[in-house]
Amino acid sequence: MIRCRSSRTLILAVPAIVVIAAAGLAACGGSTPPPAPTVTVTVPPSSASPTTSASPSAKPAVKKQLTIAVASGSATNGISVIGSSGQVKQLVAPHGGPVSDLAWSPDGTRLAYLQAKSVDDPTSTVWVYDTATGKTRSLAGDSAAFTWVGPTQLIVAAISTPMHPYRTNGPLYVVDVTKSTRTLVKNAAGHTLRGANPTASADGTLVAYVHYNKATGGMIPEQLLLYDADTLAVSEVTHGGHSSDTDGDSFSFPSLSPDGSLIYACQTGGDPGFRCIVYRVNGSKVYSSPPLAWPTNGAWDTKSARLAFGGGSAMVEGLPGAINVWQVGSAKAKQILSWSHSNVGSWLAWTPLGKQIVYSVPTAGLNGDIWVVNADGTNRHKLLHNGGYPACTEAPIEFP
Repeated sequence: MIRCRSSRTLILAVPAIVVIAAAGLAACGGSTPPPAPTVTVTVPPSSASPTTSASPSAKPAVKKQLTIAVASGSATNGISVIGSSGQVKQLVAPHGGPVSDLAWSPDGTRLAYLQAKSVDDPTSTVWVYDTATGKTRSLAGDSAAFTWVGPTQLIVAAISTPMHPYRTNGPLYVVDVTKSTRTLVKNAAGHTLRGANPTASADGTLVAYVHYNKATGGMIPEQLLLYDADTLAVSEVTHGGHSSDTDGDSFSFPSLSPDGSLIYACQTGGDPGFRCIVYRVNGSKVYSSPPLAWPTNGAWDTKSARLAFGGGSAMVEGLPGAINVWQVGSAKAKQILSWSHSNVGSWLAWTPLGKQIVYSVPTAGLNGDIWVVNADGTNRHKLLHNGGYPACTEAPIEFP
């Protein structure tokens, strides 16, 4: 029986980094790999230009370029970034416990992530790296999840019961990383919102989150809720439930589309229960996948109405890994890539131009590798040995 937790956290014990730059990796399924083309990642046009100064000693501003941030280090407790040409730079030195759930701010100037207290204590806190200062800071309080709602603001779901962070409703806070403020999120009636796994629209005005209710009859009722920051209204998108003695969940990995009209989520539990679903905000379903083995997070392409998610057919022996792309309005998703072994994709993200998908694959033990593939499934390449939780943006990062 295979289980999948509602948490997005997968601890990857990662040794030293090895860059795979100019050489490609073997294609899937062949015993004798053919020569592969050079590793390439599509580079979006820069959205920022260097500034000049009358002073000859003034340093020009750093141009924004495609930057892929990944968890790295011998204990997955540091962060590295991969540049457009395969260069690797350590962004955050290893410290503390394992790192997960990396996410860039909308303007690409800050990187937020969860970090556990230690290998033995998974209780996590949100940290933020600032590209302008090159420094990190911890946001006070134990946190189970977060989502960006602006260039400097996040909504953070606090942990009410540290031993059960993903089955309890922690209070939701708006945290401003520049003003160092932390404000409870409240509805129009003044009641504090409580829940888990918040996810926001691109403009930050809509936030979806999961709310757990008191267990009855061996079941934990769940609600998928939507909060409107303009009106302070909270509405139920849909509801479900799972057995209180399993790791199942009705709404794992919730992800709101950039325009705020659709919500991706997974039903998890035993193999037959693994399924990826896209809901309209009124609760109706627009897409439901066939049963899947090991579904993963869903990543929305900000340039077009597409969704990428992981998960192979649950009916195929060997639990294959796979990446699927669903076009909004289509009846079916297209499987663009699969590999016939038990290692499955654990996290994926679109590059800024929407031409490629970066994803991580667990290898031996709990280590992970970072790969990139075109949106049509061609030109699959390994970018980095030992890394996890890729997050892509255009960021003002200088590489050696």
